[in-house]
This record gives sequence, structure tokens and C-alpha cells, in this order.
Amino acid sequence: MVAELVFLGVLATLTLIVAHTTKVRSNIVGSIAIVGNIMMYAAPLSVMYIVILK
Repeated sequence: MVAELVFLGVLATLTLIVAHTTKVRSNIVGSIAIVGNIMMYAAPLSVMYIVILK
């Protein structure tokens, strides 16, 4: 939980410092959200793959 909060804090800080427009900020945060969403759905599939093979 602490690691996630630190990650979100660093993400917010870097986004505010690096990106100066709302559109660029939305693209950065949206891209990170898409990657997290894909990882969330891929994790159970990888476990299922291991279970089926063994």
C-alpha cells in the first residue's frame, strides 16, 4: 500500500513538473492506467497458464 502511494505521488509530481498542458498530462496518466489495467487482467491468465501446463 505504501509503495503504491509513493508511486502515485511520484507520478503526480513528475507529471506536473514535466508536462505543461492538460492534454499531455492526460495522455501520460492515461497510458500508465492502460498498462496497469492490462497487467491486472494478464496476471490471472498467466497463473491459469501455469496450472494448465502442470
